[in-house]
Parts: sequence; structure tokens; C-alpha cells
Amino acid sequence: MTFRDASDREITYLRISLTDRCNFRCVYCMPDENMEWIPRDEILTFEELELIVSVFAKHNLKRIRLTGGEPLLRKGICDLIRRFRNLGIDEIALTTNAFLLPKFADALKKAGLTHINVSFDSLEPDTFKKISRNQKLDRVLDGLQSAQDAGFENIKLNSVIIRGINDHEILNLVTFAAERKHILRFIEFMPIGLGTVWGDTSVPLGEIRQKLSEQGNLVPEKKKMGMGPARYWTFSSNSISPTPIGFISALSSCFCDDCNRIRITPTGGLRACLADDREEDLATLIRAEKTDADKKRVVEETVHRALAAKKPSHDFTFDEEVNTLKRMHAIGG
Repeated sequence: MTFRDASDREITYLRISLTDRCNFRCVYCMPDENMEWIPRDEILTFEELELIVSVFAKHNLKRIRLTGGEPLLRKGICDLIRRFRNLGIDEIALTTNAFLLPKFADALKKAGLTHINVSFDSLEPDTFKKISRNQKLDRVLDGLQSAQDAGFENIKLNSVIIRGINDHEILNLVTFAAERKHILRFIEFMPIGLGTVWGDTSVPLGEIRQKLSEQGNLVPEKKKMGMGPARYWTFSSNSISPTPIGFISALSSCFCDDCNRIRITPTGGLRACLADDREEDLATLIRAEKTDADKKRVVEETVHRALAAKKPSHDFTFDEEVNTLKRMHAIGG
């Protein structure tokens, strides 16, 4: 039987953050300095993650997404993917900054990874550095090519448009994605975590659609695509063949009615909603039990408890201060 939350929504999508560490310092995710990383002995082990996922697998779990931080910094990630595939999970996705894909793309494909999303906010080296605080745009581009060469199709590019920083690149990002057969998704900058540049910098996605409509034809898709929150439109112009563009509008057009996911943080915090800092401490609970049977029982009980407390909707607005204290890299992007 599928896990359901208090609003009777089916939970079929599990997002697992493997680490809070990252080789970038994106302005919407973490501060530039004075970072305090989670001690390694507090991070869930692969054996613990395998046990947790085995419980979800018996409840009709359809997809896992591996996030971070930067998940490719977690040693042995390909082994973890194989473990999840052996549990019968057919869709395993990864969200990455692509910096390490030249090294890992082939191995990830062989291990059974099925989908790749890449955080990709700028095509301009100076703007890329301003957002990511990393100078290696060329390495990210190499990573995208490596993923394609390894056989990954429909690679998704996630772009956060920040007013005054990269809002002049909207059409260029669309063109880049269309030429390479990637799927571009624009994501509204969300008020998550202290130390980011949140303020009047978030651009409503309606504003982005308006700009694109002035540059070509933008038509909404009639059918929902994928398991995530993106709503897709098709864009075309004199120079761009019809290409899908996703819009993830957490602030301007809440999609909570269709929520199908739950999150696990690197330390085993079971988080029913990204925008709600309440977490169940799965790590402590399962480590207190001696047998796998008891650990699995505790996982199932804890998931039911967390979902029973899940709110019908989040409280994000453009006008408030940050909504959560924990930063995105520590939750799982």
C-alpha cells in the first residue's frame, strides 16, 4: 500500500540528500564563507539508506532523486545506485552541478542511474562565477557533454533566475538547451535558509513567460510531464524549433495539491515538506534498534507520523523573510 499524507496525497517520490558538502557556493543555497559541515559520523551510511529505501519500496515508491550538496562528492555513489536498483527502484535520478560528470558519467550510467538534472544558471563566465562562486563554467559544459556521451537523454537544466544578476540570459539559456536537446526548467528563487541573497531578487515565473512570449510563441502543454512539480510550455521562434520549457513556481503558483514527495536529509532527518523545518530523526531512531526487522518497523511508523503532520500547503511568499532556518544544501536541493 502506498504511503499517503494527511491530505490523502500518494507519496511515491523520495528525495535523498547524500551530503551537505559542495564544491560550489551558490548564492541561493549557502553563504560564501564560515561554513560548518556536518561531521561525517552523523551522515547516514549506505546500509542505513538501503534499509530505509527497502521500506519505501514496499509502499509503491516509484522514483528516488539523489541530491546534496553535491551528491557526486559522496564516495561510492555508484554502489548506492546499484543497491537501490536491486531493491526494485527503476527510476533513480541525480541533481548535480555537473563539475564531476566528466569523471563519473559513464560509471553512473552503468550503475543504473536513469535521469540527470544539472543546476545551470548562466552561460557567461563572469555571471556564472557571481552565482556559483566558482570559475569553472567550462568544466560544467564538459560535464553536460560527458553525460550525453554516456547515453543520458532528456537531461534537465535547472535555472534560478535572479533579478539583476542573470535575468538578461533567459533567451540565451532557452537557445542553449534547445540546440543540445536538453530540457530547461526555470525555478523561482525560494526563501530557504539563512545567509542566501534572498530579498527582492526572486523573479516570478510569470514575468519570465511574458519575456519569452515577446520573443516567440509560448504555449502551455495540456498534459503533465514527469513526476515533479514543473509545469511545461512549448516555446518556438524564428530561430528556435519547438522546445519544452518547465516552470517550477513555488511562490507565484503553488503546486502543493499535487505533492507526491518526501525528503531525507544527510543526517537522516525525515522532512515531509521542503518549507517546513520540522523533521523526524530517523537516524537516531533506527540506530537505537538491534534488528533489521525492528529498524524497518520504526522507519514505517516514523514515515506515517511525519506524513500525518504534513501541511496541505507551504507558506512561501515573495514578501516574507526566509521561510526556513536550515539551508538548502543541508536539506537537499
